[in-house]
Amino acid sequence: MATKPPRRTTRTKAVKAATDTVPKRPSSKTDDTIVHPAELEAMLEESAAQLAPGDVKTLLAQERALRRRIDVSEDRTGGRFHKQLNLAVDCLRDHASGRIPQIPYRTIALLAAAVFYFADENDIVPDFLPRIGTLDDAMVAAIAFDLAAPGVQRYCDAQDRRATDVLPGRKK
Repeated sequence: MATKPPRRTTRTKAVKAATDTVPKRPSSKTDDTIVHPAELEAMLEESAAQLAPGDVKTLLAQERALRRRIDVSEDRTGGRFHKQLNLAVDCLRDHASGRIPQIPYRTIALLAAAVFYFADENDIVPDFLPRIGTLDDAMVAAIAFDLAAPGVQRYCDAQDRRATDVLPGRKK
């Protein structure tokens, strides 16, 4: 008996719950930033705290579609963002299959939260907007990789991959 693929929703529960609980910034007359990185970090931390191992498996059931979107995003953004997304999906797949038990679950949860955010086309900046649609996705991925840097470094070391290609602020 074939199993049904996971139901696709426009917003994942974790992302929706996190964006509904993002702390409000005090208004500032000199700061006209629409979304502050601290708000994205809080949203990412909240989403990661709500993720369970089953959520990672649900996400990986859509791996082929995710990889296609990642390839399309490379055409638009290129560089580190594309490498981060591919490494995140690889790490999640390896975690789900039990190949990397030495990676902290916080790393897995942060990377999964970033990939869930990327998978949501109707996030803070909708992905269909030309040139700017994936800017927030790239920022969330950068924040996730920064927060998860020690675990990402361990994963890269175990897989003989270069962490300098994906970790913000790391020199090559």
